[in-house]
Amino acid sequence: MYTMFAFFASLSYYAFFKKDYRLYLLSSIAGLFTQYYMLLVIFSQLFYLIINKKSAEGFKKNIIYITLFVFLPWFVYFLAQNGFPSSFWISKPQFKDIFGLLGVVYTGNEYSFYGNTFIQAIYQNLFYSSIVLSLITVTGIFLYVKKFTPKDKVNFQLLFIWGIGIAAFVGLISFIKPLYFPRYLIFATVGLLLLAVFVLEKINIYFRLFLIVVLMTLTFNYQKLQIEYRKKTDLRKALKEIQIIAGKNDLIYTNDLDFFTAQYYFDENRVFIYGKSYKEIPTYNGKTLISNEKVASTLPFYPQKAFILKSNGDYTISAMY
Repeated sequence: MYTMFAFFASLSYYAFFKKDYRLYLLSSIAGLFTQYYMLLVIFSQLFYLIINKKSAEGFKKNIIYITLFVFLPWFVYFLAQNGFPSSFWISKPQFKDIFGLLGVVYTGNEYSFYGNTFIQAIYQNLFYSSIVLSLITVTGIFLYVKKFTPKDKVNFQLLFIWGIGIAAFVGLISFIKPLYFPRYLIFATVGLLLLAVFVLEKINIYFRLFLIVVLMTLTFNYQKLQIEYRKKTDLRKALKEIQIIAGKNDLIYTNDLDFFTAQYYFDENRVFIYGKSYKEIPTYNGKTLISNEKVASTLPFYPQKAFILKSNGDYTISAMY
């Protein structure tokens, strides 16, 4: 979903820039039905047209209105069915997070959601990446004021809104209503990269090479740190092992976060959520796809057994006698 969203959002901006109305309608409508944050893309394009009434002439606002009108019935249905749930995992940002915004948009890092684990090396990498990206952005603003042609100015505005403006807007709103989640703003990463390339092409070659080398060094270091500290548990290995030793009637009990993974690798009819009631399952954990019957409150009677799978890949075998 997230990669598809980034693709449709980027295609929408491209069609918007090229004034290709058919492609714009196709990509924008597809994006809206992929991820709700596509609305930010649409409204950012409207904002761009408002601040560039003369230089952006030629793109018909009616095309944007048609796009929103097509999406309106589903959005009304969404509000009628779910609304905006009060329980959500996104927490309010801290003031210090502002300084790492560009690094987070660039990497998509979700360090705020590591639980109680604070990884200093990754946080420092994000901070230094933000400094380099901020330097590139400030250089672009300087060139915008002093040297850019009118065409370069409107291009810079569009890329700035796409790559930085939307993320900054959502970040500020999140101090009131938490909405900022890096993977939801994956489309902004594309805009930020294009903005950086656009600015780097306009500056002195030696300064350009220096910034590119520093940014690439931080990028490869970030990937190394991700492999070292953020490797996911290999649940497939544990589930394949259970598959070999489990009887044909044995069950797997797991939590709601690993429920769908277990279903993918095991017989989905024998996978259940254990350790919480149906009411305790948060809506954002795919609850709409989980029936009440898939929640187990007791262990099976021997000889039927339950393999109780933990998130770290460990499991125990239990039954009632």
